[in-house]
Amino acid sequence: MKIERKSTSQFIVDKILEQIENGELVCGDKLPPEREMAEMYGVSRVPLREAICALSIMGIIESRQGGGNYITGFKPGVLGRILRTYSMLDHSFFEELFVARREIEAIAARLAARNIELEEIEKLREAKAQFHEAVENITHGQYEYEKMNEADDMFHLGIAAASHNSFYIEFVALLHRAGYSHEDVRRTYETHKEYYKKADEFHGKILEAIAAGDEEKSYELMAGHIDDIFADVSENQAKYSNLEIDIKI
Repeated sequence: MKIERKSTSQFIVDKILEQIENGELVCGDKLPPEREMAEMYGVSRVPLREAICALSIMGIIESRQGGGNYITGFKPGVLGRILRTYSMLDHSFFEELFVARREIEAIAARLAARNIELEEIEKLREAKAQFHEAVENITHGQYEYEKMNEADDMFHLGIAAASHNSFYIEFVALLHRAGYSHEDVRRTYETHKEYYKKADEFHGKILEAIAAGDEEKSYELMAGHIDDIFADVSENQAKYSNLEIDIKI
């Protein structure tokens, strides 16, 4: 995967987070005015405002009307917001998110093949069946992006739970949902609903490998599933970008 250069807005986000990590900025500190910050970082005010907005969404900065911007305390759930916001700010981070998701979910699948119990296999079969039903319903005009994601979540999180490692459960949840919140992923699946059928086929193969206790096959199939998603999204991004260029011309 090609890693692109960071956007200006992400550069500013990184610098502010670095200052917080180093103790240069602490909870309650007021940030300098926009003009001073723009000069400090050598940027224009547009990406600066975008970075401030992103940090506000993360819960790192609080904007007070007429009172400026302040550093806040680190709140629960902020990691998920950071992942979602970074993936929207910079496509290179979006690519890195998929690299991380590929490895983490593949390892979780391998551990699930090793540790899964009979009761968990049945739960996984139920989650797979619900996703399959949701895919079949698309042909009847019954489609909602959020509901498809919920059905997909049940299967992927079921595998993470079967790994019997609480860290994988948390990381899979964060990475999975951060990816699906990205506009390019949404656009891809809303434009090509047939991609859900490919996902359903992967789910079936992954489930059977895990149920059979085949650790390496479970790893390879899950890695292939995530690679396939990334390839579809990347291809759709390229087509959409070319369409935008044609329209502008």
